[in-house]
Amino acid sequence: MDSKKPTSRSAVLLNGQPLMAGSAVIINSIYWLANVRPENKRKAFMLALCLGLTSSAPHINNAAMATLPIHEAVREVTPAVSSGVVAYNTGDLAHRTAGDLYAAYLGYPGTQIPATLTIDWNAQLDALWDRKLRRRGVTPVARQAARDLIAEYAEQDPGRISLESYQEIAGNQARAICAELDWDEVGQTFRLNARESALLQRVSCNMGGRVILAYTMAELLPSTNGELNRDYLDFLLSHGGRRYLESLPALHDDITSFGPVQFTQYAVYDVPGERRGASRVNVSLPGNLRIPGSTLRLRGNDHLRAAYLFAVSNLADGIRSLNGRQLATFERVAGPRGVDVAQYIAVAHNKPANGRRALRAWLDAGARGSLRDYCRPVSRLYAQKTIDNYNALSATRS
Repeated sequence: MDSKKPTSRSAVLLNGQPLMAGSAVIINSIYWLANVRPENKRKAFMLALCLGLTSSAPHINNAAMATLPIHEAVREVTPAVSSGVVAYNTGDLAHRTAGDLYAAYLGYPGTQIPATLTIDWNAQLDALWDRKLRRRGVTPVARQAARDLIAEYAEQDPGRISLESYQEIAGNQARAICAELDWDEVGQTFRLNARESALLQRVSCNMGGRVILAYTMAELLPSTNGELNRDYLDFLLSHGGRRYLESLPALHDDITSFGPVQFTQYAVYDVPGERRGASRVNVSLPGNLRIPGSTLRLRGNDHLRAAYLFAVSNLADGIRSLNGRQLATFERVAGPRGVDVAQYIAVAHNKPANGRRALRAWLDAGARGSLRDYCRPVSRLYAQKTIDNYNALSATRS
């Protein structure tokens, strides 16, 4: 698939600054050459040759930087740089073992993160979507998503931001929804009585950015090492930008699924006569906070709002399944047990019935221990990942 590729005059940058030494340019060019897709080898060779001859190629700054469409002021956004090959010191990530999706998203070989990573973010996003589209039976809508997202990332500011700022934005979105959602209408949608509706509102309004990102990271990243997941996501956001994160395709399915929570049509879907998941809650929001009715159209803060709304949907289903004694226990622990709520919404995202079963078993035991201990083996990994992610994230409101 076509996207903006570096030309022979592109500068190789180290952490955003041009490399002036010819030997460093050649070494990084060769490293990058070894990791591009086969069909790009010829272009990569020509690029490496040109870079070796022009080691002091000028860096062209983009002075007209536009921000992503978010409602909050962002504290840490670095200036946009011209697209092309950029070399980064990986810092604390260097030499840590992280293969599978970690290697795929950043484009390095093997299972160990190199001390220096050379990345063309446009080409890397292109390669990821190409990998997804090679799967048998990929839907036309997924192909449309690939075209749209690759083009948008190449043409618009990537929105480089720290994980801390992204967590703050997630918390702000959660608070805005909590304040504006018509909770009575949500209760009616899910056939909850007044007591159940009140509990749903209380639990949902205690969910902040920490809960949302712990759950998000459990879905996006496979490791149970919360500190690795935190540092890795911070690297993605700081260098690739939030637009890169929000454009990442789900590589193991053939439908439209992308972004930090890898949502599908089973979580976001609103057509005449049928609503699913987050869309069931979404209709009870005022128009300025509503998300689109299709995963294809999720952009920017839509992803964070969808994560919150889908969590509310799964919480509503879980609360409706409780008996009186279980409900009373949940009312007692709902406030201080944010990490267990995070575990529930992560497990319910993956396997809703398993999430509800674990919630009931945990409450039957008086909410002793962790909800993880009451999960079936197939779901326990999601709960454990969420615990570790939650503990690694900054201790903001829930």
